Amino acid sequence: CVFLCVSSCPENDMACQGNCLNAVSADQADELNAFLGCMETNMCQDQSCVEANCSMEEQACFPPGTQSCGQVLTCIGMCTDQSCAGECQLQATDEGSMELEALGTCLDTNMCQSFDCPQCATEYNACND
Repeated sequence: CVFLCVSSCPENDMACQGNCLNAVSADQADELNAFLGCMETNMCQDQSCVEANCSMEEQACFPPGTQSCGQVLTCIGMCTDQSCAGECQLQATDEGSMELEALGTCLDTNMCQSFDCPQCATEYNACND
């Protein structure tokens, strides 16, 4: 839904954020309001709270994509900024998302500078199978 647009705005650029919100179609607005309302009701500050209390609303707002983990990596490879990479990640299937998360965790843990660093070969290969 609208979060990718808003997250690409400069932090205090209300005009940019307003344009994002105005661009949300009516059917997405209902999904967005349900998701934000659920997060507010449950006072969610992190993803674990969202998963525990608002997973249905989150799924409606961020439906799973159709791209495999390897396809998402290819997409990210063509990006020049974080917002583009975020758009690529949202295209992943549920399985692709789990593989991406495992690879991301490994890359962070080992402070890797590229997707195919030797310490994360297992996760990288799983992503590209």
